[in-house]
Amino acid sequence: MSQSNHTERVAYIVSYTNKGILKRLNHLPVVISYHSPNNKQVLIYFDKKHLEFIETQLKKARGFQEMEESALFQEEVYNF
Repeated sequence: MSQSNHTERVAYIVSYTNKGILKRLNHLPVVISYHSPNNKQVLIYFDKKHLEFIETQLKKARGFQEMEESALFQEEVYNF
């Protein structure tokens, strides 16, 4: 398997104050795994090579609070 075919998936929790973040996430290269409207958090998965781009785009969005790596992520299950 060549290195170009390997993806390194990561999971992050995005906290927000405005639902506009959800619209922004729909336009980014992420998979929304879980959304908690009460806690105002979203669990997303994406390829690690997109981390900087996704962080930059979310920081520009109104209502973005923070983005932190998920402690529940199981690398051996989600990397392929």
